[in-house]
Amino acid sequence: MALVGTDSLRGREIKGILEQRSAPSEVVEFYDPDVKDAFGKLTEFRGEARVIHHLDPALLDGLDVVFLTADSKSNKSIIDKAASLNITAIFFNDETNGEERPHPVSALLSHFLHVAMNGADIREIVVTVLQPASAYLDDGIAELADQSTAFLGSLSSPRSKFKTPLAFNLVSQTESVDEEGVSASERRIHREVRRILGKEDLPLSLSLIQVPVFHTYGLMIYVRLGEERTLADMERLFDESPSFKKFSPGLNCPVSSLTVAGKEEIYIGQIKKDPAADHAFWFWLVGDNLTRGSALNAYEIARKVIALRRAE
Repeated sequence: MALVGTDSLRGREIKGILEQRSAPSEVVEFYDPDVKDAFGKLTEFRGEARVIHHLDPALLDGLDVVFLTADSKSNKSIIDKAASLNITAIFFNDETNGEERPHPVSALLSHFLHVAMNGADIREIVVTVLQPASAYLDDGIAELADQSTAFLGSLSSPRSKFKTPLAFNLVSQTESVDEEGVSASERRIHREVRRILGKEDLPLSLSLIQVPVFHTYGLMIYVRLGEERTLADMERLFDESPSFKKFSPGLNCPVSSLTVAGKEEIYIGQIKKDPAADHAFWFWLVGDNLTRGSALNAYEIARKVIALRRAE
């Protein structure tokens, strides 16, 4: 197994998952495209110093799994040679991947709806997605940090990923929209959730808002069912699901971007019955886009790939 892009945002997340859990391979090697000397860069893995190697595609030949989390150009150089290198599976960034890997919101929302439906007919779903700066990886995080410092110091605010200042601000549009005013990311999430759940007629409405937080997606979700359920019924579904952690609402805000960052589970906070509509509920959900939405998914798939290869 190899990790390419050890110090990238997603690289650090996958490395952390492999450290916390048993790696599905006896050997884990590390590579970075910016390493020039044989022993010019080190990292630590499970308490031991490890060499980060120069990215030579030939060194990856025959490996079970390669996690590609470096820049798009470096990732593509490996992808183009994947067949000749006999690499069994590759997991990589959205920029290289296109739509092969589900959007983190698609993964979070599909998990939620699978539990919330529980055999019931869903008449309406409305979701407001609060997107963090880390959706734009290291560049997004750095720009939000720089803008925050500049704002507090009354300095000019740097902009690159975000065309309008994001620090201490909310932005309803960070990418181009189509003739109906819908962004490509919103369209993508619609398609992926319907495909994952196998429900092409799923009545899903969704809007994405860029917010000035570093990590985790927050989702405010409205669900109207076709049958009667109590508040206790809905709370019990999430209490019993191992993928979720359910917390009672409180003034200490137990489910927030700060408390959920880096956590593996999807967190459910306040659930309330809508007094204006029958069989309708509001849910507050927070999930880490890097841990739950990226690294853990890649880890689980890697385990299955290696298990199948060993079975052969």
